[in-house]
Amino acid sequence: MIGNQSGNKVIAGILEEKIVIVAVLDDGIKEKGYSCIGQLAWNVEVNDDLEVVDRNKRKTNIVTTYKSGLQKEANNHGTICGAIIKKYEPDARLASVKVMNEENGRGDTAKVIKALEWCEKQQISICHMSIGSQEIADYQKFKEILNRLLKAGTIIIAAMSNDGMFSVPSDFPGIIRVKADDSLKEKEYLIGKKDCFDADFYAPGMHILPTGTGKEEAITGENSFAAPVITALVCSIRKHHREYSLGQIIEELNQGARNKEECKKNSLYVNRFPDFKGNMAWLEFNPISGSIGKIREKSDKHIGVVVKKRVPDWFYEKCREENLLYFAKQEYCESLKSPDGERRELQIPVIEIGGRQTEVLEMKDLFSNYLSKNGYPNIVLSDMEEASSFSMLWIPDLLQFWDTAPWIISHFNAAAAIVCRKENTDKKENSLADVMIEIKESQIRCRYDKKYEIFDLHNMSYLKVIQSIVELMERE
Repeated sequence: MIGNQSGNKVIAGILEEKIVIVAVLDDGIKEKGYSCIGQLAWNVEVNDDLEVVDRNKRKTNIVTTYKSGLQKEANNHGTICGAIIKKYEPDARLASVKVMNEENGRGDTAKVIKALEWCEKQQISICHMSIGSQEIADYQKFKEILNRLLKAGTIIIAAMSNDGMFSVPSDFPGIIRVKADDSLKEKEYLIGKKDCFDADFYAPGMHILPTGTGKEEAITGENSFAAPVITALVCSIRKHHREYSLGQIIEELNQGARNKEECKKNSLYVNRFPDFKGNMAWLEFNPISGSIGKIREKSDKHIGVVVKKRVPDWFYEKCREENLLYFAKQEYCESLKSPDGERRELQIPVIEIGGRQTEVLEMKDLFSNYLSKNGYPNIVLSDMEEASSFSMLWIPDLLQFWDTAPWIISHFNAAAAIVCRKENTDKKENSLADVMIEIKESQIRCRYDKKYEIFDLHNMSYLKVIQSIVELMERE
């Protein structure tokens, strides 16, 4: 460590005040893989005992299989991601956190969570994750640590799955998620519509990287190699604005997007999910008084707001001033619509549960766990405003949901879906549920294939009822 003429410290050729640490959670980074990578801030891995250990104490020999089928020592996935970040933001200091297998590119959820906990302990500013899991159960496993990191101000950028399916961490609220668009070049990027399944940003997946031998190498990838571009841009913003929140960083990114003018005219181009820090205010917008005074009473400055009617521009401006994320209900419903507007057939069974909220939630938990234990991964959705607090995907309007349910559910790697109705929501004529369960006092009324079964809770537990319903479905 040496000092420059102004007395500021210089670390690895970078002014200390401009250093931003970017943790790359992947299959490791080789310092000499590309000439732009430079010295790593950390080079660690999570071993099979879930210990974070120093990789510099052992030699590695990464072998990559190319599309041609030839195997040779080459730059691996994490090294390429790191090089893309450094190409577009040379001042970034990379921390290599190895969580994936070097040969098959697979990893363990527990290792990734341990790596995120290490990032939390080290107070990492930015986490880059061109990795993800499509297991629905992993959403809950990641929820606690991701919420803690976001609340601490860590910015997390993740590549979305290449097949368009739901994945974690990219589909977790508050994560900046990225898809590839190879019509873009270098640092060009586009703002995506902030609906449930679109990216926050699109960036190029093809890059030219400088090798250690003085030559250049063309890299072609999908979402994995698009996400590092946005990570580099976030690093550039953080370098000059350490105090910026997630919302402010997204706003800053929006200003540099190629389609920023188009986005200003479309209300769907807003920050997509409201509960990015695990906090939520459910407010009924009052168009007469125009009051949003309850915001400060209910939370700190980092809160999401969901309003249930379309609101005027001044409300959005107020949210920006207060550093709030927002989403109006009408706009959220619009974002759930299938792009082609076609009504499709459901490919998996759907169970709809209605009744008092406490009973519905109890039945939901038991039914979901039972299905999971018997080999049926499932997704749970609800129109309850508190849905996200009970590990459910919030659907603000069931009538509109059933119109597009096949399109929404098709994004999840699920074998069944459970839909929980809030108490004051009537059964919908257009419901596509295969099984309709109504809980009323001491009885459960179940409709399946136009047949009805009534179960007496005086004689049967919820679990026994669930077993009977599943057996009925399996017989059919």
